[in-house]
Amino acid sequence: MELSGELLAGHFFCGIPGIQFASHTAFRRLVGGAPQDRIWWVNAADPVSPCGLGLDGLGVLPRRVPTSHLVFHGSRVVVVSERRGRSLQIRVGPDHPNLGEFLGFIKVLLTRSVRAARAIVVETINGEAAAAGPYRTALAALFHTTRDGSSLRLMRRW
Repeated sequence: MELSGELLAGHFFCGIPGIQFASHTAFRRLVGGAPQDRIWWVNAADPVSPCGLGLDGLGVLPRRVPTSHLVFHGSRVVVVSERRGRSLQIRVGPDHPNLGEFLGFIKVLLTRSVRAARAIVVETINGEAAAAGPYRTALAALFHTTRDGSSLRLMRRW
């Protein structure tokens, strides 16, 4: 594919050994940098996920499994979700103006047309019990929530 001009080969990211490949579109985006106001998320098992690469500056990332997600604000990781949302690491305060957008991936998991989750049970947020933590009010504003012991059960709003 490189010889036919479909892909570019090179060393695009420091700290990742071996030759890397990128499409021409991806290369142009790499050169221009990620828009710092863009909010996007990725499944940890996705091929473009940085999980398992050991890159500096991203903090501790989850294993590369399909039950984990990363949310980015530009190039900064703002939310790490593990075990289908049971453990959330939210790297902004509960009053952050973009928190609803950062948690938009949960809305997608609850409302998608194929294999939507009936509920997401959040056990911990930043290592604390979700039901007693400071994010409870923000989550209640975004989702239908019920308390399940020390956990919060998030469901879609109808």
